Amino acid sequence: MVNSFDIQGMADGKRTRLAALDPIEPNRGALLHLYSRVPFLVHRVEQLETTIQASLSDSGITLGQCQFLLILDALGTVSQAELARWSGCDASTTSLVLENLAGRGDVRRRPDSADRRRRLVEISARGRRSLAAAAPVLQEVSRLLLQPIPGAAREFVTLLKRIAQTSRQGPASLGASAAAVPADAASLQPLLASPIFLIRRALQVVDAISGEELSGVDATLRQFAALLLILAHPGICAADLARLGGFEASNVSFMLQLLCRKRFVERHAPATAGRVGYRITATGLAIVERAEPAMLRAERRLLDPLRSSEASRLRQLLARIVAGATRGRFSKMPFFADIASDREWSLAANRRTQVPVARLTHGSASGAERSVCVPRTVPQLFICCERRIRRHLERLLARHRLVLDEYVLIDALARGSSVDPVSLGAALGGTERRLTKTVRSLRQKGLATRKEALAITLAGRRLHDAVGRSFLRFEKQALAQLPTRERTRLRSALLAFLALPGPP
Repeated sequence: MVNSFDIQGMADGKRTRLAALDPIEPNRGALLHLYSRVPFLVHRVEQLETTIQASLSDSGITLGQCQFLLILDALGTVSQAELARWSGCDASTTSLVLENLAGRGDVRRRPDSADRRRRLVEISARGRRSLAAAAPVLQEVSRLLLQPIPGAAREFVTLLKRIAQTSRQGPASLGASAAAVPADAASLQPLLASPIFLIRRALQVVDAISGEELSGVDATLRQFAALLLILAHPGICAADLARLGGFEASNVSFMLQLLCRKRFVERHAPATAGRVGYRITATGLAIVERAEPAMLRAERRLLDPLRSSEASRLRQLLARIVAGATRGRFSKMPFFADIASDREWSLAANRRTQVPVARLTHGSASGAERSVCVPRTVPQLFICCERRIRRHLERLLARHRLVLDEYVLIDALARGSSVDPVSLGAALGGTERRLTKTVRSLRQKGLATRKEALAITLAGRRLHDAVGRSFLRFEKQALAQLPTRERTRLRSALLAFLALPGPP
């Protein structure tokens, strides 16, 4: 056990460079799965309209600011809380947008004379001029956005309206803001018919529902999508992650730093041309496995107001909008149109059960990596088999809240009497810093104790036995397809190989 993990540690650096994705080869199975999910598509369409508006407008006003000005222009003076309710934004986002608008002189704010705790907001004359200047831009954004779905714009708006009012099991976090605008507010009806702001409203519902479903997972929808792409493309760099996921390049670095701090992903050796690659950790893999069913529940809740045929139609229209943009200058998702036109895309879209992670990672290796791992020689065969087994073992250990180094350490302690750290470090072949870190982690978890020498605790022995039983089940499943005679030969061959002296 120790030797196999040591081989992995020594080979990581070399294999990382071989697995560099430049140019990236997409994992079609994972992209089919991700690109067919409605929450992901809503995010991409909203990002697309923001990109179009930013490219057409030179005034610096955003779509969120336009939405606030349109509401204020239609309703007149309202409280800040009412503005948050009409826009569907939370209080902190409303305050931030109003601060920017007030700084531009587009709105005026004042205390309510009847209730000093309330703040009243109204549009200024300059705000109306800004709104008039933005009107042609908004019309052009709508035209360009709906260009890929000619003749289906009205149907698209109708479906979005029903989504924007949330499902019967609407997110509690939206509260009153999720409610539809009353029919007697005739001045707001043009806003309700605008696909731009309906998409923004649908995005708010997506984020609220996803936030509720992912509340116990410690990940957001964007982070889940990033983790899924990193899982399916080991060694992916930030630029390729942005292209595959349609993320803003400025946000990808921040998101990767956050995922690294959470220890969901780890940095690889530099891939190519100074780029740094990333791969998922055992902890991140466990997060993906927990988040996948939560995301399916979120999608079902999101589409609850629609019939099955309408939900499929909305998904198709969203995909056509994104795919149409990928052929233009506003999108940087080069693979989307090809993936969405695949005949298996609709099958992935209609899947209602959790997809095994192993299926999403199948075929994820790059062409360079596959060429190295072709089992032409014994070393190449060992590398391929060891990598595949290691990935499964990391996922198995994550369920017991352990990493490989921790298990190797408690396994060594469980096999004999207490040993001192120096001899244990020599046996494991790890660095002193790595050993110290692992020992500290085990002691914090109550799995090891250190008096005169390092020793396993009763809790550590129980956990070791539980992991051992899990390993036996994994071995049984892994070898189930081999005849009994071949299993015996495989075990004998591996033991004989380990008994050989090391290379000169």
